Amino acid sequence: MNSFTKYVLLLMIFVSSGVMFGQAGSPLTERQKVALDNSNMLTEVAGTVTQIGNDNSASNNRSTAHEIGTGTGYGSYPAYYGDFANYWENCHTQTLYLASELPGPMLITALQYSFERIASPDNWLDNVEIRIFETTDNALTAGAFYDNSSATLVWSSASYTPATATGWANSIDITDYVYNGGTNIIIDILWGDNGYYESPYYRNHRTDGGVNRMLVGYADSETPPNYDGVSSWYSNIRFYWDPLTAPGDMEGYVMNGDGLTISGATVGVDGFGVATTDATGYYSLTGVFSGDQEAAAGKNGYNTVTETVMIPSGGVLAKDWVLTQPSLTINPIFFDETLAPNEYLTTYLGIQNTGDGPGDWSAVINYISKAPGSITNVTGQPYPTITSTSSDGPALSEVNGDPVIPSERSRDLFECNATSLWGNSPVGNTNAFWSQYGGTFQQYQQVNGVSEAWTTITFWGVYTSGTPTTEEFFIGVYEDGGTSQGAEIATYLMDLEPINTGEVLLGSYPIYQYIAVID
Repeated sequence: MNSFTKYVLLLMIFVSSGVMFGQAGSPLTERQKVALDNSNMLTEVAGTVTQIGNDNSASNNRSTAHEIGTGTGYGSYPAYYGDFANYWENCHTQTLYLASELPGPMLITALQYSFERIASPDNWLDNVEIRIFETTDNALTAGAFYDNSSATLVWSSASYTPATATGWANSIDITDYVYNGGTNIIIDILWGDNGYYESPYYRNHRTDGGVNRMLVGYADSETPPNYDGVSSWYSNIRFYWDPLTAPGDMEGYVMNGDGLTISGATVGVDGFGVATTDATGYYSLTGVFSGDQEAAAGKNGYNTVTETVMIPSGGVLAKDWVLTQPSLTINPIFFDETLAPNEYLTTYLGIQNTGDGPGDWSAVINYISKAPGSITNVTGQPYPTITSTSSDGPALSEVNGDPVIPSERSRDLFECNATSLWGNSPVGNTNAFWSQYGGTFQQYQQVNGVSEAWTTITFWGVYTSGTPTTEEFFIGVYEDGGTSQGAEIATYLMDLEPINTGEVLLGSYPIYQYIAVID
């Protein structure tokens, strides 16, 4: 079998299985490899992308890590060919990390990468070099790699296995790199002359930075590879770091305004940690970053104190804290007021602080009963339902001269008794109106010819669902304004108990009566 036939058979296996093994026979062209990789991505089983979670950092003994990037995918072309992607025999990647993403000046001691997929079966890289250099560019310029001739070589290996499991791989313990802050960092990774390429290949977890963040070059025949493209995706990374100067300690006591020590108080340094005072009020923080640090002390019931402190490099700062404490007297502690619609209340309370520190307070207004919706914006109801009556008593209260009997005709139960000054008779069997307290639907009635005072208002209601309970009703009496209500005469907000009449509406809805006694 000649080499051409071997090439054709191997390519057929790739297409049918969706999997490509280590290079054999005649090499594929770059275009063929990219096309084949794109085809393999389409056949990957949904849901097999491993999320970030594993933390294989046993080799790292650094105490402070700063993580950049939260993405759980592997990015888009050409980013997924960057960093450690051994789908090619050679790879060169430059990735930008912004000063705004970094914690500030630091001594970078190790790097760590997270892997979305592991290479198999061949999983090593040859001649790996990692460099760091800085730039003021906030986005990488496409078209060529940045000049790395002045970059600092921080790590190299003749043969390196980047990871053996998905998630965070073992950290790379680099030669300590001094970063003074203010500028952006470029991580430059170069490796090659592997003598093989692999699929599945290494893929890192990446995050979309929105601007050019990664320059990538890959090849089988170029060592080192030339520039191939730019991407906004950058690899998730952890920077392990130490402060640029030796740390120091801070210790002391926490006391109140009378000089008595406070146990159970906390003292902390921003970005470092906290300590709790013991029974004597003593605290100690060791290994704090040297230089100016934001520190605070506090305890529930006391005012928190925040200060900028100077931690001496290799020394101890003796720092005592004094916590002040308010003592508030509030009178009265609550108001119980009932307001009519459109009425407002101005009142006062007294607050006295006899402590040695400022006190904060807040008030809560509980609207136990809210006023009904604006009657000028009532919708869905006719206004008014007009019935003309006289003070001699309405004819509506009798049928053919006899007292009303509920069963004699439709809706007779709603007729008012013979002593009523006025009443509105039901019309037909479907003229009930929806009314909701505080909502957009409210019922209004207009009466004429009533000159005597009244003390009781009786009305009926139907519940279409639920069990009736004592409800709060708003009742307002207004002057006649023609097509709308006029000036307010009196308003009432009262709890009324439903009285079951034993009658039903439309054969199923129970009818309840409410009686409101007004002044």
